[in-house]
Amino acid sequence: MLKLSDGSAVNRIITAGQRLTNAEEYKDITHAAVYHGNNIIVESIGEGVARGDLRQAPRNGNTYLVFRCKNQALRQAAADRANDLWNAHRQHRNIKYGKAIAGRSVVKVPKRAPAAADITNKADSILGGEQHTIFCSSFVTFAYQWAAVQANIPVANFFPFDDNSVAPSTLAALLERNQGYFDFVGVLG
Repeated sequence: MLKLSDGSAVNRIITAGQRLTNAEEYKDITHAAVYHGNNIIVESIGEGVARGDLRQAPRNGNTYLVFRCKNQALRQAAADRANDLWNAHRQHRNIKYGKAIAGRSVVKVPKRAPAAADITNKADSILGGEQHTIFCSSFVTFAYQWAAVQANIPVANFFPFDDNSVAPSTLAALLERNQGYFDFVGVLG
């Protein structure tokens, strides 16, 4: 789920940065989350990783572009991995929202995706309570990369970049252009 700018100061800064990097087409995408089911999304926000109901504040009233992974098993696994990250953060308080890396992701060229072993090691580290920094679109990217590694799907097939270098606009472009794995299903809000 990709949230469109709500016009807040933070959202205006994100759209301005994305406009500077030629992300004109997706400059208004300012946040990303994973749909977990039953109107619940899992996301990286200021306090770390959170779960929230789309029908309740602060999420109600927002507009989201909704993309769905065509592979149902991978879609469910990514939602489960997002939930695992939420549980790890709830237990250890070990995932911080990285404003600085989020800002850098908007203005830098994305780095290549890490190897499968590196993704698995990062997941194990997070689950084990080690401190990590992440932001909204890197959270979504990492949840899908982790799920792909577990399903023996090459990460480069759909998210070929390092999770911490994927800005919201980059994620939108990846989802839209990767018709083999994702479909645009509509607008919510």
